[in-house]
Amino acid sequence: MMKVKRFLLKRVVPRGLHSSLPALLTTSTLPGSLGGVYCYDQMLTRTSQSALDVYLAAGKSALDNCEAALAAAGRTFKDVRTCLDLPCGHGRVLRWFCTKIDPAGITACEIDRSAVDFCRRTFGVKGVYSSDDLNQLTFPDAYDLIWVGSLFTHLDPARCVALWRKLSAALRPGGVLVFTTHGESCFTRPGLPAYGRQFRETGDRMKAEYQRDGYCYAPYEGADYYGITVHSEDYVKKTIAREVPERMELVRFAPRGWADHQDVWAYRRTA
Repeated sequence: MMKVKRFLLKRVVPRGLHSSLPALLTTSTLPGSLGGVYCYDQMLTRTSQSALDVYLAAGKSALDNCEAALAAAGRTFKDVRTCLDLPCGHGRVLRWFCTKIDPAGITACEIDRSAVDFCRRTFGVKGVYSSDDLNQLTFPDAYDLIWVGSLFTHLDPARCVALWRKLSAALRPGGVLVFTTHGESCFTRPGLPAYGRQFRETGDRMKAEYQRDGYCYAPYEGADYYGITVHSEDYVKKTIAREVPERMELVRFAPRGWADHQDVWAYRRTA
């Protein structure tokens, strides 16, 4: 896997000061066209080559899943003029999109404003600040491709439905929505305990709810609508068919398709 230059610059900048420093001082540089790594990227918390390899592999896996989704919908990256990455974070996946899509057509969207600013500055993409209130969220384009990595995995059921509606409406006819969920395998490998003590204690209750309702949700301690959500295949299919006004066709489903962990879904908006 790729070697990183100046990777040990991470975490030498005091937290709280990095947002006002030049980009050169707050990033480590990757070779080729993959851009920089933000010094406090939450998806890359250790300064080791193995951690970097996992980080890059997750981004590449997302790109591969989007390529497979487009192929299932009869399209390729050459057909993608506009793309939305939500939540973009500090570019774990977005940097890979920039190798296939003109960055001017990519929108980085995230509730962390420093992440949006970093992506806009580093990759030359458009930026949109997200909101707790999904009704307030607007996008600058209609999209040929939307990638939503590990967001439905954390939202309560009502917000999942609201977001499916919002994103489906943001697609162009023929556009493809690719998103990930926690599936039933989350109860076995790596399992809910990987998300902390709280989920080791509530795992049995969540599994019983999942078996009864087709989904389960538990907020993080101290949070309201943000936690861990597990969706069954049948629940997702029926909910989107029932709740989304736009005509959406399922073109691909890959259990544990993202980095051998989260299930990957691809829906095409029909004309």
